[in-house]
Amino acid sequence: MVTIVKKNLGTSPVFEPLLQPARYKGAWGGRGSGKSHFFASLCVEEHNNQRGRLTVCIREVQKSLKESAKRTIEAQLRLHGVGEADGFRSYADRIATPGDGLIIFMGMQDHTAESLKSLEGYHCAWVEQAEMLSQASFDILRPTIRAKDSELWFSWNPRRRVDPVDAFFRQGTMPTNAVCVMSNWRDNQWFNKTMEAERLECLRNQPEQYDHIWEGDYQKIVAGAITLPRSRRLGARAAFPSATPSRCCRSRRSGMSAALAPRPTIP
Repeated sequence: MVTIVKKNLGTSPVFEPLLQPARYKGAWGGRGSGKSHFFASLCVEEHNNQRGRLTVCIREVQKSLKESAKRTIEAQLRLHGVGEADGFRSYADRIATPGDGLIIFMGMQDHTAESLKSLEGYHCAWVEQAEMLSQASFDILRPTIRAKDSELWFSWNPRRRVDPVDAFFRQGTMPTNAVCVMSNWRDNQWFNKTMEAERLECLRNQPEQYDHIWEGDYQKIVAGAITLPRSRRLGARAAFPSATPSRCCRSRRSGMSAALAPRPTIP
């Protein structure tokens, strides 16, 4: 019989503001920042600490579970050293957690407000690749996840200013009871040589797309691209310094403690 050892993997400092309770949590930035792994790690810990917790992992389009966050969460279970003996069990389409808890996976385009009513008792919704989330899906999801102290998490690589998730967190006034951070490859303390080689390759061969892919900038219209109407080109802008996000790393949750307990995350 294998002895399961619980591991504390630590948290990259950039994600520490997201450890405190908040209705809305967001993390945006470029490739290699560890956004998805952080939220997957936090999901595992929350389910380990709260029996019966219910989480839905969402993408706008999910044609199969291969396109979901399931594998990332399963990797976190292994890294945290928890398994069936601790109440976690992975099935083909879901992950069972302690105390009849559950983690499920779905695509918003396959559902309506009526079909999503079953999620009303869920404690958390994590939207991965949230830059693809439509306004209709965003408007349905927010009031659906309504349990006491429930949270909505969003991780994304910015695409356009007008994308609903970007407009919600980064344009205008920060929503009440929300916290958002920017994270890029520099913030990932587990950024490895393979990822660095990929980053430099992109910088050499795709310089026009580098800032979007790796630095979290908006997409740009490049030579040879199809020209869009002006109303759809508002997302294109010049690169910005990655260290100066205008609205992130701020929370309006009253009484938020400055003391941030370490939580596990992943390389």
